[in-house]
This record gives sequence, C-alpha cells and structure tokens, in this order.
Amino acid sequence: APKFPIGDGVLDRVLEVHADYPEQVQQLFDDEVRAALKTLIKHWPDVVVTDRAVRVFLRSQEASSAKLMRLVNNMMALSTSLDEARVHVSPAETLAGWVDQWGEMAARMGLDLEPWLPALTGSLDGRRVAIAPQLVDEGEFLADLSLFFRPHREIGLRIYQQTEPDGYRSVGQDIQVKHPEFDDAFVIKGYDHKVIIKTLTESVRRELLAINALAPIEVEDRGLHVSNLPMDPAQLEPLVQRACAIAEGLGW
Repeated sequence: APKFPIGDGVLDRVLEVHADYPEQVQQLFDDEVRAALKTLIKHWPDVVVTDRAVRVFLRSQEASSAKLMRLVNNMMALSTSLDEARVHVSPAETLAGWVDQWGEMAARMGLDLEPWLPALTGSLDGRRVAIAPQLVDEGEFLADLSLFFRPHREIGLRIYQQTEPDGYRSVGQDIQVKHPEFDDAFVIKGYDHKVIIKTLTESVRRELLAINALAPIEVEDRGLHVSNLPMDPAQLEPLVQRACAIAEGLGW
C-alpha cells in the first residue's frame, strides 16, 4: 500500500501511514482520533494501527500497574475514537455501488448495515455475524464472513481446506470421517476422533462441501470463517444461510 501524509505536522513527523484508500483514511483521522493518537505516542511511541487492531510494542516492562493501566486506557481511547469516526467515512468508489444492495440484504436478514464499508453486522439466531468486503487484488473486492457460535462445550474442532498433504496426516493425526469426498476436501482436527465424527453429521458435511466448492471455509470451536465470497447479494445471501445451517447442524 502507498505511503502518504495525513495532514498533521506532528503525526506526519513520527508516523508512516500506508493504505490502499488514502482518502478514506484521512476522513478516519478526525480531530478526536488525532488527539487520542498523540496522547498515546507521547509516552509509547511504538504504535501500530491496522484494520483490525491497535498495538503497542513496549521497549521494557512497565514500572507499575498504574502505568500499565494508563497504557490500556489510552489504547482504549484511541480504539473508541476510531470506532466512532469510521461511521462518517465514505465507502471507496469501487464499493459505493454495493451500499444500496447490501442495505436491502441487511433488511431481509435482520442485520445492521455499516454503509461506510459497506458491512453487515448483528446476529442471526443468537449468533454474532460480520460480513465485510476484503481487498483481494488491486481494485477487486470479495466478501468475508465470520459467524460466531453460541457457547458450548469445546471439542478442539478445527476444519480447514486441504490444499496439500497435511503435515500430521502421515502419522495418522488427521481425523478421517470415512467419507472420501469429505476427507479429501478437508483437514480435520479434534480432541477425540469419536466425538468429532459424531459431531460432523451428514447435513453438516453436506453444507461444508457446498460452501467449500465456492470459497475456502474454516471451522473451529468458536465459529466459522469463509473468505473470497461473491459480493452480489443474490449469491452471497444463500451462502450465509448455508453457514447458519452448519451452526444449526452442529448444535452450536
């Protein structure tokens, strides 16, 4: 991503800012965000802000719990100001055309639209969900889905697409459910192979294979994640429903 100034003399001297969409980042860095960032870097200069997190790299252990709490509070203040500023950011030009269509999809599914991305957030049958565009190539966006399961007893489940022989498979630690199409499509992990096999019912396997035929899917105890989904609601919405069917089939 290209480097660019954000138009603040103090911050431009001490920070490098990179983004695929500079105009949107400059909108994001409003007065409150800049003030919170200046407060943080005054005492902790090694700050990294990404799409997903605020991080601070400590050069040495903090001398007291009070100073550590001050760091946490300053990081929270920056995170909060970023969260509040983002709702006023306009979507990138290449995404603006999706806002109305995603808004209609949000209304149908009972989710909230965040038009600045655009993104859908909320819950489906008591499960938190987030759907947002991800830049996969220069100027090309695909949708990214995260669905978080309801609380349940964890079984160490991990399922991900098998694109090459798994390092553990040769020593028998990749669980086989005795359905060749499914076993060939996924690497399957878990604490107890009997519990995993019982959990992966026919309906769950069917939905996993259906999604995996179109986009890579990963499933863990706490939720599932699907990347590279189509942006078109006509194609995306049925895949979200399939993801919900997986959660229902698991009973999570």
